[in-house]
Amino acid sequence: MNRRAVWILLVCLPLLLSGCGGPAPDAGRRQPLEDILAAALPDWDGLLPYPQEELYDLMDLDPEDYAECAYRVSADGLSAREAIALRAVDGDAAGRIADALNAYLNRRRKETRDYLPEAYQWLSAAQVQRRGDTVALIVGENAAAQARAVLAGE
Repeated sequence: MNRRAVWILLVCLPLLLSGCGGPAPDAGRRQPLEDILAAALPDWDGLLPYPQEELYDLMDLDPEDYAECAYRVSADGLSAREAIALRAVDGDAAGRIADALNAYLNRRRKETRDYLPEAYQWLSAAQVQRRGDTVALIVGENAAAQARAVLAGE
């Protein structure tokens, strides 16, 4: 009887412990920025995707500084509506990204100040926001609340 009990324990114990073998396959994996922005911005589908390979020319963003990017702009080209979120490779890169986005934002403000009052108003209210290694810039109505919602998803 004792041998049988020992044998059952020896067979069952590894099986029971294997269920505690670590995190679930998706644990620790972050949600894609596209999905976070789509959930936070009601008009996300109405914005056009912007080619990431052109971000260096547009915003002086070094592709080596970020691991993931989601960026969309208004379809008409006159509206200042845009949304960008980037996951930096580290804290230093996140600082460089925030600096580049602030410079871009200031340049856009100067460009629109005298001829697009609504766009200038949106750009004036916009702020680059950061949480950890994620940096976001939302321009448009309710931009501050939308940026907070994006960063809350991190």
